[in-house]
Amino acid sequence: MWKSVCHSIIIKKNLYDIVSADAQFYSFMGNRLYSPFNELIDEKNRDSFYEHAAVMDGKWFAAELKVDEGFNLPVLMSIVQGNISEYICVSLYALDAAMRQIEENSVKIDLLEKVLGLYGDWDLKCNLKTQEVTIQKFRIDETVEKSKYSIDEFEKMLLAKFSKEKVVKFFAELKNGNRDVEECFDGALYGGNDIKYTQIKVSAIYADGEIKNYAGFIHEGNEQVVNVERLPVLDSLTGLLSKGDITEYATRLIDVEHRKGITIAIVDVDYFKRVNDTFGHKTGDEVLTKVAAIIKNEIGEDGVIGRFGGDEFMIVLFNAFDLEYERERLRSIKNMVRGEFPENSEGKPSTSLSIGCASYPKDADNYEDVFTLADFALYRAKEKGRNRYIIYDKSKHGSINDIKQIQFGSARLNSRGDMSKSDIICMILDKVTRGIDYPIEKLADDLVDNIGIQHLIIYGNNGRGKIVTAGQGVPDSKLIEETKDYILDGTVLSLYTDNVLVINDISYMKSKSPKVYEKLNKEGLRSLLHIVFRDNKGSRCVLSIESAEIKVTWNENDLPNFRLIGFILSHYDFT
Repeated sequence: MWKSVCHSIIIKKNLYDIVSADAQFYSFMGNRLYSPFNELIDEKNRDSFYEHAAVMDGKWFAAELKVDEGFNLPVLMSIVQGNISEYICVSLYALDAAMRQIEENSVKIDLLEKVLGLYGDWDLKCNLKTQEVTIQKFRIDETVEKSKYSIDEFEKMLLAKFSKEKVVKFFAELKNGNRDVEECFDGALYGGNDIKYTQIKVSAIYADGEIKNYAGFIHEGNEQVVNVERLPVLDSLTGLLSKGDITEYATRLIDVEHRKGITIAIVDVDYFKRVNDTFGHKTGDEVLTKVAAIIKNEIGEDGVIGRFGGDEFMIVLFNAFDLEYERERLRSIKNMVRGEFPENSEGKPSTSLSIGCASYPKDADNYEDVFTLADFALYRAKEKGRNRYIIYDKSKHGSINDIKQIQFGSARLNSRGDMSKSDIICMILDKVTRGIDYPIEKLADDLVDNIGIQHLIIYGNNGRGKIVTAGQGVPDSKLIEETKDYILDGTVLSLYTDNVLVINDISYMKSKSPKVYEKLNKEGLRSLLHIVFRDNKGSRCVLSIESAEIKVTWNENDLPNFRLIGFILSHYDFT
């Protein structure tokens, strides 16, 4: 019934309201979209569900989900604690999909065969555990033709067609465990007399340091041997295609194969630098691995995913002719990641996704332009506040020529990740003083993204003017409105030195001003640094740099950079 194998559903404890799920599960729910999860379970299985939900032990149990009158869907479920205490996470397999997963046994081979399908006529898999060879024709828009043989049967099949010497050599290398095994035989394996050669190449798939399977291709030709120097490289952390290979794959689909209905989606993990700075790179890797797993599970067999950069992914989605189909997939990925890493997650990382996408041939007629449009849509998603997806629309966003003239990509800060805080701030200063269009909201986001700030709030005109915020989990406008008058508190003003205030632990304010402490505590702050500056109208403004999840301690070495930020902000109007 479902193409994706495993479904991850985040629900609230006790109430069982669904917080997030994948698009296929939402489609399954239909007009029951707002029903609690427990009401989807057949009555005879609910007690078992409640028992497992209470202990959250991750053990699998069988149940049935209601589909329609007189028909239920058999499933396997397990339940574990969610990322925050109020949530639980339900993993769910439809039984037929679970059986397919057991039969297939290798997501990596499935990914490789999609890519290799572009290079040869047949895809070839060799399962060393079952001693079985599977040969299939794979095309995105064609029916898969599959044949299975034992390794011995496959060897006899080749011996009946080709030179004994070459066949024996090929299987000797295979059984010896060589990493790559390749041979070119005279004549055809499947084709007619016009076929001059058959090329067979496989490469090893490793798990836990051992070869578990081989994956490769069979190509028949009549001119020259196809030169495939290497098989696609998988990212070691996420198991996704590398940047070079996902780019090559997408380029070939669009520019060589001219596959209609290909959508390129670029996915960026919001404020990922802050996750690394706050929780460490190990936690950052865990976040990326989980995000990759969510995307893989949602896309399933309908596309290919690659890790495009440190915190960026690329999705190549097949047969995306329906705009609502795209929306469902992107919305589901975004919501599931947000459900996995929510705000106020009790000292755990909080993040979300920004996504931009464009399609071939609807939006552009070549890969480079489709990518440019998707990247621009991602830029707009981040500019509008993140945690959202934007699908390119010419009527809203302009033509490809308009977007190229904007040159938004070249203006991005620290794209290689090798600039110091001072260099970044000086780059921002240069842009502002040269009169380049640089909205204050974009500037605030760039500061948060690139110099490790958790929260940034600018109080214009002593809190009576424009207020700008940036950062993951920054207090909402209603809370800021309730607490903003603390910046004019007499005790707070008395603590400034040369228009700078540093409070490395807000508990210090308990004795100084309980009223101010209460407001800072209400915002969830642990430390703060204020810089007072005058905007271009002469109004007194306050830049507040704040830490919340992890306490940051500032010292004299930080002040020159933050004073320079205050100078940059003085070029804007905050009245």
